[in-house]
This record gives sequence, C-alpha cells and structure tokens, in this order.
Amino acid sequence: MRKILFIILSASVLLYSCVSESEHEKTVAEKDAIAQERDKLKQELDDIKFGAPNLLADGKKFYEAKDFTQSKQKFQMLVDKHPDMPQSIEAKKYLSILMKRSYGTMQVLQKILQFQKAISINIQEVSTFLKLMQGEVN
Repeated sequence: MRKILFIILSASVLLYSCVSESEHEKTVAEKDAIAQERDKLKQELDDIKFGAPNLLADGKKFYEAKDFTQSKQKFQMLVDKHPDMPQSIEAKKYLSILMKRSYGTMQVLQKILQFQKAISINIQEVSTFLKLMQGEVN
C-alpha cells in the first residue's frame, strides 16, 4: 500500500511540476520584457538625475549654500557627462571661479604658515633674550 501511495504521489508531483515548452517560452519572454522595461526606466531616471539642467541646478544650489566641494563635483560631472550642452559653458565658469577661490585660499594658508614661522622665531628670540636677562640679573 505504501509503495502504491508513494508512486501516485511521485507521479502527481512530476506531472504538475512540469511546464509545457510554450508556457516556459512565454514566461522567459515576459521576464525579458520586464528586464528591458527596467533598463529603460533606469536610463530615464539617470537622465533625470544626471541631466545637464539638473546638474547645473544642483551645482548652483551647493554654490549658494557655500558647499564648494559638492558644487565643484556637480559642475565637473556636468562638464564630463555633457560637454556639448549649453549648461556646460556655465558650469565651466563656476569651475573657474571655484579654482580661483581655492587658489586664493591656498595663498592665505601660505601667508598664515609664514606668519606662524615668524611668530615662533620671534617667540624663541624673546625667550632667549629673557633667559639672558635673567642670567645677567642673577
């Protein structure tokens, strides 16, 4: 009895688990269509997210918020991805301003370092002078 029951169950599982070739092809075709639609939507999303107008707007927004690092990244991405778009010209102007700004910042930092060195030398000279004075007084 158990053998008969096992054979019947095995046969029913095999019969119901098999899919006709036409059903399989239909399922594969649906899967491929869904994958194509997904890729199309991904491309549309990228175009919206990384389109020239949006990159320029994002770059300006970061620039106005004084987040110059993010601003530079957006403008540079715009120039790299869309070099022939009109927005690229404006982005290059902003990049030029940002480069001048960073060059100016570097010059200020160099002046600060020079000033620090001068102060430390003067402090050392004063310290030496005070030590000499204390030696003369004693």
